[in-house]
Amino acid sequence: MGSKKLFELNLKIGSIFYGIHCFYWLIINSKKYEMIHCISGHAPTALPSTLAGILINKKVIIKITQAEFRSNNKSIKGIHKLIRYIRKKIIFKADYFIAISEQIKEELVDFGIHEKKIVNIPNGVDSSIYHPISLKEKNALKKSMDLSLNSLVLLYAGSLSSRKGIHDLLKVLEELKNRNDKEIFVYLCGPDYENVYENNIKNMKFDVML
Repeated sequence: MGSKKLFELNLKIGSIFYGIHCFYWLIINSKKYEMIHCISGHAPTALPSTLAGILINKKVIIKITQAEFRSNNKSIKGIHKLIRYIRKKIIFKADYFIAISEQIKEELVDFGIHEKKIVNIPNGVDSSIYHPISLKEKNALKKSMDLSLNSLVLLYAGSLSSRKGIHDLLKVLEELKNRNDKEIFVYLCGPDYENVYENNIKNMKFDVML
């Protein structure tokens, strides 16, 4: 049974088997690459990547894109606290960490990672494609989509999950709708991991496009 099927059956079991698969692949294919670049600090990817790097003497770089090492979460207890402690001890042995913002860099330092091991590389964007446009261009786009020129159009890009703050956004949108006479159109781009559309968005008072 593949990792994808296991993820569908149980997220935790799927994560464990995915981590084992990553570790095994890295070990048996060690002659095919020079270093290991892990794009997440979460255990299913960062743990096997770091362990494999130690065993086969490969440099390990871990990219941190969110608050994956925030140490002030007092709600974590018991076995979960022990697992996080073990994860911390192992992942600390990575050679370098990439932080995509100064805030994440500061959190890594607060977590105990030496500043010399952290490189701040923000996510890039092609400014020839993504750039501010004029009011005339905005109105032309609204017309092409049959939207009122006076409407407020918002775009959300990211997974629909609590971790990404989708529920905070929805609360703000409700308040905005109550205080504003403009039509509000919200475009949500991303996977719906927590069934947010059915549970929270479907009956809201503004137009939402997924």
